[in-house]
Amino acid sequence: MIRKTVAMSLILAAGICAYRGSSPYIEARMEQEYLKQAAFPGNEGNLSEENERKGNDPTREETVPYTSPIDFEALKSINPDIVGWIQIPGTVIDYPICWRAGDNEYYMKHSAEGEKRAFGAIMLDGTNSSAAEEHLVVLYGHHMRNGTMFKDIVRYTDADYLNDHKSIYLYFPDREERYSVIGTIVCSAKNFESSQMVEKELLFKEWCRNSWKGLPEEEIQKKMLALVTCSYGSRDERTICFAMIEK
Repeated sequence: MIRKTVAMSLILAAGICAYRGSSPYIEARMEQEYLKQAAFPGNEGNLSEENERKGNDPTREETVPYTSPIDFEALKSINPDIVGWIQIPGTVIDYPICWRAGDNEYYMKHSAEGEKRAFGAIMLDGTNSSAAEEHLVVLYGHHMRNGTMFKDIVRYTDADYLNDHKSIYLYFPDREERYSVIGTIVCSAKNFESSQMVEKELLFKEWCRNSWKGLPEEEIQKKMLALVTCSYGSRDERTICFAMIEK
């Protein structure tokens, strides 16, 4: 009887540990689905894939006022810091973008709902404007081992994966932007001061030093997107995926 009791206790303890281990994953998934339902009322499909099927170019000039397919009013009622949305077809990356002026710390430990969570949120650099209109737009996200947030960004170091997942879509209240991934670098976080990422374009300069292979000047002047996450190759290693706006 004692052996049975001990065995049952061990099984129960293992179950509790498994639940606790998966809890951040469950919380991240539940929040993602909740925010997607708020963002896309009556439309649970992938907007980026729908654009590709229709042959739409979200950067084209419109003759009618732009209407966002995302309900930003609903999202801002949940959290006023939500300023955009990112989708990458074929990945789990389908999240709201949060922003606080001059603050690159808060959303490292708070979710897009503003709750304290280990998985954080996808965060627009605090030195970007909330409208993300600068030449270099920088987004940060945690590399969660459970596959959520920006885990898929590290996979862009594989050439085949990059070629199969080149399109990135950003949605804002007043526009949509489509980017094409051009390459990825892995570097030390010690090279960068977060407050200088955008203003001094340190990420962009690091990319140029590592990977720019004689692209024409007009290409270099196009708007750039950098997606930043931890690599886990070493304590201070970062993977940075660069994409160029399509026009």
